[in-house]
Amino acid sequence: MGTLNENYKTVIFDIYYLLVKKLRFPLLTIMFSILFYSCDDSNNNEDNELKYDVNCKITSPSEGTILNVNETIVIKTSAECEEDPIMELQLYIDNIANKSNSSFPYDFEWTPSSEDIGTHILKVKALNINGDHAEDEVSISVDQNCGVDESEYGSFIDSRDNKRYKTIKIGNQEWMAENLAYMPYISATGNGGIRVYNFNGSDVTEAKKHENYIKYGCLYDWFVAQTISPEGWRLPLKSDYDELISFLGNSGVAGGHLKDICSQLWVDPNIADNSSGFLALPGGGFSTNSVYFDLGLEARFWSSHNISSNLAWYLRIHNNTAQCYFINEYKKYCFSVRCIKE
Repeated sequence: MGTLNENYKTVIFDIYYLLVKKLRFPLLTIMFSILFYSCDDSNNNEDNELKYDVNCKITSPSEGTILNVNETIVIKTSAECEEDPIMELQLYIDNIANKSNSSFPYDFEWTPSSEDIGTHILKVKALNINGDHAEDEVSISVDQNCGVDESEYGSFIDSRDNKRYKTIKIGNQEWMAENLAYMPYISATGNGGIRVYNFNGSDVTEAKKHENYIKYGCLYDWFVAQTISPEGWRLPLKSDYDELISFLGNSGVAGGHLKDICSQLWVDPNIADNSSGFLALPGGGFSTNSVYFDLGLEARFWSSHNISSNLAWYLRIHNNTAQCYFINEYKKYCFSVRCIKE
């Protein structure tokens, strides 16, 4: 269209030169001036309207998708422009710039944490080389789904202190889904006994206010663990743990199926999915040298299996592996306790 207008202008200019300059018709000067500049304005308007459409769409997740805490998702997009190349896609979460991507296929990764529970708007903006842009957005939700549906959990109340514990059925077994926290006394000196991680006093009331008691419950030596279970529950045999591990696959993967993924208590990387609902927590331990160790890194659960007068088996789970395995340790070490229903 621009070339056609230029041709019109050339013809009009030739006629204008012949009639006005050679034959001297003054009235025609005004007429041809208007016509000439009208064509020029038409061409300018056409140039101003010459913009190319930018298209942008979020292809995944779809509107209304529910995500889980700590679940990494890929936000997939499509973007194109008629003529000019796409230069960049920008991701916004609740209208706050999050990250950008200038490489095809313009995808983004996002891992929501427990702080992101709720509804969010994911928006993507595509820009071409001229600054033209297009946007698309979807509404999604982040849920506190910790590996199994909350409806699968049961509960019971320990009549000794009226504390309610969450429980979970795994295969043919029913387990406590929380660390035991019964504390008739607190050990302040020596080794063994009942401990709360990093609490060194002797006042039970104060110990129950400690953040590590609230998060992890108590640490018990093996001798105390033999007699500390609530009525109707008991300390697991090694064979009980063997059955649990076998039901979850094998020792190479069971640890990942046992570990909690929602509390943010495990040190990263926490290789886990909690598909069992067991919610294993990294409560660490207390040694015979009176040293607390491995909080956030390991869960250690006593079994009732006796090896010798000094040693017993316990189940050990690390943060950075899906494995779990049995190790023997001195009975005066203090570890977490998970009870199994009788």
